[in-house]
Amino acid sequence: MVASFKELTAFFKEVGAADVGHTNKSYLAHCIGVQNDMKKWGGDEEMCRAALFHSMYGTEFFQDFALPIERRDEVRVLIGERAEYLVYVNCAMLRDTFDAIQQQVDEPYMIKDRLTGEDIEMNKRDFDDLVTMHLCDWLEQVARWGNWDYRRDAFERMAHRLGGIAEQRWDAGLARRARMSAKYKAAIIGHTGQGNYGHGLDVVYADMPEVEVVAVADPDPEGLAAASERIGAARSYTDFREMLVQEEVDLVNVCPRVVTPHAEMAIAAAESGAKGIFCEKPVAATLAEADAILAACEQRNVRMAVAHRRANPYEQHAKKLVDAGEIGQLQVLRGRGKWDHRAGAEDLAVLGPHMMDSMRYFAGADVVWAHAHIAQDGREITLDDVREGNEGIGPIAGNSLAAYYVFANGVTAHFESQPGDTAARVNSRWFGFEAHGSKGIIALRNSPNGEMYIHRHGMFIPDGEVPWQRVLLDEWEAVSESDRTHHSNMQIVRELIQAIEEDRDVVEASSGKDARAALEMVMAVHESHRLKGRVEFPLANRENPYEVWRRESA
Repeated sequence: MVASFKELTAFFKEVGAADVGHTNKSYLAHCIGVQNDMKKWGGDEEMCRAALFHSMYGTEFFQDFALPIERRDEVRVLIGERAEYLVYVNCAMLRDTFDAIQQQVDEPYMIKDRLTGEDIEMNKRDFDDLVTMHLCDWLEQVARWGNWDYRRDAFERMAHRLGGIAEQRWDAGLARRARMSAKYKAAIIGHTGQGNYGHGLDVVYADMPEVEVVAVADPDPEGLAAASERIGAARSYTDFREMLVQEEVDLVNVCPRVVTPHAEMAIAAAESGAKGIFCEKPVAATLAEADAILAACEQRNVRMAVAHRRANPYEQHAKKLVDAGEIGQLQVLRGRGKWDHRAGAEDLAVLGPHMMDSMRYFAGADVVWAHAHIAQDGREITLDDVREGNEGIGPIAGNSLAAYYVFANGVTAHFESQPGDTAARVNSRWFGFEAHGSKGIIALRNSPNGEMYIHRHGMFIPDGEVPWQRVLLDEWEAVSESDRTHHSNMQIVRELIQAIEEDRDVVEASSGKDARAALEMVMAVHESHRLKGRVEFPLANRENPYEVWRRESA
């Protein structure tokens, strides 16, 4: 019996292949990517196992890892005799002899073995499966590597030989290459000491050859010098306004975690002629500022994406399950922050936008009204509890809160933040939400690193009869946790670029409108407490609720 997927990936780790680099990702992540693509191409289990091990012995081109040929018997036991045979031929063949017979119709197919010098004779079925695996491997990596001209004629003949989905994927790759050849120019705005460059928004283009970073702005001289070297920008500025006047760019990244300058930076970017803006969350400090940003973007047809973390495979997979009815009719969403030292209002302001955006995404509708209550050490807050929040979020109050939302389609949502146990060091894993349906529950935690669980009954009873099952997505698990925010950022920017090219709004990530809606859900908590009742959407008050409360009390 062949090995399980867990046993197969464990073998990569055992032989030291897992962490070897390969086209801007780990070798294991690449191999899992080829296997996943083979599944999408309709490959059976045997072909998928071969795809996972496709270059295990090293190839004529790839030699960063090569399992000794003497261990072929071990691999046969793991993946099966025929799968191992395809892997060996893919690794051992001289590629020019393989390329030369792509248009041959009748068997036998003769390929030169570079390791023994002998000829390998293949029948038509084996040869076509080898061609399928070889092309699938190439298409998984070429967009990252960027060298589309390498053996292009041979790969094109392979695609035409196979037809069907293989040819479709080849044509789609060429179309993407055409888009990549028209390089985008990007400018980066940061502020060292005042939110710096956010969660890696400055380095997102390091693995995106279709984007060239031409300039960076930072008012801190030392921070500017460090950022310029880190990003590789050709020019640097101490004033982002000057940079946006001097540079003609397509994309502008508004990076600081401190939200105070977001509106000024984003509006200046929109007015500069840029086509797209990638902004750190939250999009703005107030709804009035968010309104102004969106007005500037809409007036000039500028697309905007915001760094909310629903742009990760687990949330997108879970959303597809919900939409497919996997947990029945969606009824309730229950979200929370990290419940750490920021418990209450700061947790809501800093991490709440992620959860609000995700819950609205899953609900598939806008909020129509909300109700909330805020407390400080167990008592209802007053104006005396109002303080200035960190990261430019403005006046806030309370170290515990609870909010309730009703969406236009009848789905309801809850958000809570309380002082939690920080000594246990599980706050990041507590951060997340559950989607409750009539037939099941999906739990999503620790975004964007991602943990996903499913309970296949609409009511959780802790008797163990219906267990929680963890869902693991192989390709995402192959990405190290330290790299997952970077991959999430790349996913967001690629969606932003596609939205620009197709002249549409951002859909597969959080748009500017989505970010404003998430901010409105955050502000509704404070506004509801101020008014001591439920608040209707859109909120009439577009300012910080505590500023209004202070004025009214004065």
